[in-house]
Amino acid sequence: MPRMLDVSQDVRAEIGDDEADRLLVGDDTPGSYDCTSCRTPGDSDQERTSTVLFIGDETAVLAFAHATCIPSQVVKVAEDQLQGAVRSITGSEQKNTEGRMPEQAVLGITSGLVLIEDDVRPALVVEPTGPVARPGTDGSGGDEFLQLLLEQGFHPAPT
Repeated sequence: MPRMLDVSQDVRAEIGDDEADRLLVGDDTPGSYDCTSCRTPGDSDQERTSTVLFIGDETAVLAFAHATCIPSQVVKVAEDQLQGAVRSITGSEQKNTEGRMPEQAVLGITSGLVLIEDDVRPALVVEPTGPVARPGTDGSGGDEFLQLLLEQGFHPAPT
C-alpha cells in the first residue's frame, strides 16, 4: 500500500522524479517518524505526511511532518544549522563536559494578563526547565534562551 505522502513540486524538482516516485510508493520512506514541526510521532501509513527538504550550502536533509502541521516544501537554512541537525540525527553530537549528551529543555508556558502603563495586555510566560542552547551547538555557550527570544522579536514586560 502506498504511503500517505505529499511531495510538493518544489521538493520533487530538488530530489528528482525517480526519488520522489520511490518515496510515494514507500521504498525510501519510514513508516513512523518524529514530525519536524511539532516533534510528536507520526505514521505515514496512517496519516497524511509532508516531505520537508532542508537545504544548506552543501548539505540537504529530507524530513517528514504531519501534513496538518506544515505543507510539503523546500526550506533554505544556514549550513551550520543543517550540520547540527545531521549530527543529532546520526548521534555524533558532542557530549557536554560530564561526557553526557545535553538534554532537550522543556518549556513551561503560562498565559495571563499584565498591566503595562495602565493598559491590560495579554502575555505569555515561558519558562525553560534548563539552559537553552542555539540549534546546532553543543550548549557550551551557556543559556541563550533570552537572547534567542529577543532575536525573534519578543520583549520582556517592563517592570
